[in-house]
Amino acid sequence: MFPAQKDSRLLSGNLSSLISLAGENFSILRGACLGIPGFLTLSFDLVLYLLLVSTNTTPGTAHILSFFSAGAFFYFLILRKVLPKTRHRESFRSGRRRLVSFLTVALMAMFLRGGVLATFVGPLGVQLAILPAIAISAAISYVGCAFFVLSREEKGSDRDLRWTVLAWAVIGYTFLLRLFYLGAIDLLPQEAYYWNYAQHLSIGYLDHPPMVAWIIWLGTFLFGDTEVGVRLGAFAAWVVTALFCCRLTRDLFDSCTALRALLLIAILPFFFAVGLSVTPDSFLAASWAGVLYFLERCLLGGRRSAWWGVGACAGVGILSKYTIVLLAPAVLLFLLIDRQSRAWLLKLEPYGATALAFLLFVPVIIWNAQHQWISFVFQGSRRFLDTLSFTFPELAGSVLLLLTPTGVLAAFVALSSRGETKQEGIDISWERKKRLFISLFTLFPLLFFVSFSLVRTAKLNWTGPLWLAVIPLMAWQMAPQENRQVTPILKFLQRAWAPTIVIFVLFFGLALHFWALGLPAVPYPKGGEVSLLLGWRDLARKIDRIDKEIQASQGIKPLVVGMDKCYIASELIFYRNELGGGREKKELISYTTGRHLFGMDSLMYRYWFPEPRIRNFRSENSILILVTREIPEINKDLISSCGWKMDKLQELDLKRGGVPIGRYYYVLARPDQ
Repeated sequence: MFPAQKDSRLLSGNLSSLISLAGENFSILRGACLGIPGFLTLSFDLVLYLLLVSTNTTPGTAHILSFFSAGAFFYFLILRKVLPKTRHRESFRSGRRRLVSFLTVALMAMFLRGGVLATFVGPLGVQLAILPAIAISAAISYVGCAFFVLSREEKGSDRDLRWTVLAWAVIGYTFLLRLFYLGAIDLLPQEAYYWNYAQHLSIGYLDHPPMVAWIIWLGTFLFGDTEVGVRLGAFAAWVVTALFCCRLTRDLFDSCTALRALLLIAILPFFFAVGLSVTPDSFLAASWAGVLYFLERCLLGGRRSAWWGVGACAGVGILSKYTIVLLAPAVLLFLLIDRQSRAWLLKLEPYGATALAFLLFVPVIIWNAQHQWISFVFQGSRRFLDTLSFTFPELAGSVLLLLTPTGVLAAFVALSSRGETKQEGIDISWERKKRLFISLFTLFPLLFFVSFSLVRTAKLNWTGPLWLAVIPLMAWQMAPQENRQVTPILKFLQRAWAPTIVIFVLFFGLALHFWALGLPAVPYPKGGEVSLLLGWRDLARKIDRIDKEIQASQGIKPLVVGMDKCYIASELIFYRNELGGGREKKELISYTTGRHLFGMDSLMYRYWFPEPRIRNFRSENSILILVTREIPEINKDLISSCGWKMDKLQELDLKRGGVPIGRYYYVLARPDQ
């Protein structure tokens, strides 16, 4: 269970206590790891890796084999020799629990090491990249062994301190995991599409407001057209989300509960994902958290100036994604329900905040006015007037995926509990207002999405930000509280969080390592949605070669057409630009487009490659390279009716590290004279 820590001053004194708690273990490990045995372990790891890569073993496989070989050497020849020298040996964990703890620490070290290796392979090369990877894995293993492998059975204050260590360790580990994998994994198709937003910088777009484009433009301006440059804004947005949520929880409860809330923001799948991949949800979550924090300062703290924070965050949020407007009726309901808060309806600050948010949103309104209100239609009436569809099971499944089963149960218990969250020195009316705040700002958006899913298609990611309001209460219930009866379900939850945290931290590391470097004897999936994660560099390389062959043989610059909605064209521009070192980016953008040439939907590409350019290409002696993942997407009759005749369909087998990972198709098309 998580410890019940009431005094927030405990957090500031925990660091010295934790070092003292692990001091004996650090001193024992220092003698072993910094001596000859430690030197031999690191040397064995390095030499075996270099031998394996010299035999054409992939870096991912080589580092795993060398790491676990050295890890076995470390465990059996060092750790098992260390314990007999330790006083009070009987107070330490059993051999089985110690082995499980060691394997957990080892896996965490290996997954993070994979990200470091993948990050430095480019600038340092395959041989030298292993050096920083070994350094980071050695540091993780050293600290993990001191705190969790050579740890005594948890009793009293030691248990409190050890849970604090676990929280900080997981927060720090997931922070580093995101950081080192930012540039180690290929862009998701959506990310590549939003990068293309930034290449056509504007104050509005068809399917989303412009914030994601602006942030990507800034990131790539600072760090170039790289995966890191594209994703850095999402990473920063996660930090902002975590800070706002932490401060909100501290104001509602205390600093110890705030630490647990920060832990939840670190490991819940939705927040982990939006801190790694750049989407409008990354900035929506940060804005949503900011609105909640400033609203609490207004509605519960009584600070008039905080309304300007509400307006600023709401304005940034609506520039990120329109769904943040669901907080507006929730605010109005709160003001109407809570008697004390009704006084705000007669003050200027709430209306000033509304005006500020509207002022920030004016650029999007201007763009829509210039484009027949197409974005509002796309995100609004088009969805509401769509065909009837019952998608509540999918919505429920997405909540389980975004929060984990433990998180869903914890949110349900938090929202349905009638137990008081009273703290010393705080009156019951404030406690009731706090409960109303948490419940209303969670349940109103949730009920909207549930109602929508009963008749229309709901999306996987929609509910993600709304859980920010209940996370403080979930974090408070993670620890047993004095003078409060603990129900069996709450007791179960308090015990379930520890394995949930460990399982999902390991799952994140495993998934990222597999995505970036693969796993020995585990093939990449072929086909399906998973294939959209891999192979884009190889596809770009093959299409680039075909493009250059056509130019060399026929003297014609072909137009590359992605035959899905927008993803193939977007990925090809990004990775062909990487192949050329950015020298031909404008030309790539001008000569790559979507399937709207044949009357099909390709989102923003119909604005980036308008009808006059289509007519020019059709009238010239032009060549199209039609690229697809699914053969049915190339409709011969439709393409012929648009004035083009096609050659024979060709296959493109994609590989990664010499391993087949999927198949794409292409066909050349010329004007039908």
